[in-house]
Amino acid sequence: DSAIVEKNIPPRVEPTPPFRAPWFFGTTIRLIGYDLAANALTRGAAFSFTTYSESIYPPPATVLWRAELVDRIGNVIAKSDRDPFADKYPVQRFPPGAIARDDWTLPVDANAAPGAYDLRLGLYRRENGEPIGVWHASESEAVHKKFLNAAPVARLKIPVAPPGAAELRAATSL
Repeated sequence: DSAIVEKNIPPRVEPTPPFRAPWFFGTTIRLIGYDLAANALTRGAAFSFTTYSESIYPPPATVLWRAELVDRIGNVIAKSDRDPFADKYPVQRFPPGAIARDDWTLPVDANAAPGAYDLRLGLYRRENGEPIGVWHASESEAVHKKFLNAAPVARLKIPVAPPGAAELRAATSL
């Protein structure tokens, strides 16, 4: 009258992104890594990257991802918000061990100055914008962990524009 059926569950395969980034967002999500085509940005054009993350435990509140491009003095020049796991799961039902691939696109302002920029990823409470503490996996003792508001994922640059024809004509040989 009854039967027990065993289901063959395929082994979980963790993605192997080109860049590993072992960051933990509270006790909720682990960032596995990211894929970024180039580290040089073009003013006035959007750039894309992909993140790979794993759910650990349901978050304490409704949360959202925020990716930001930040200049050397802390000004945010581009940002994008989105739901974790592409809003496939209600926040209270994040299945532990679920792996998500998120594709991001951030615009770069046409007036952005040449220089170095940090790409940061953070997890924030939706109702008040409070960040969920981020820490690096290499920090073993909870007492010594340095909690950040956002994980510095990559360093990108906007190169100096090449000289124009008028500048080259005005140049003097030394």
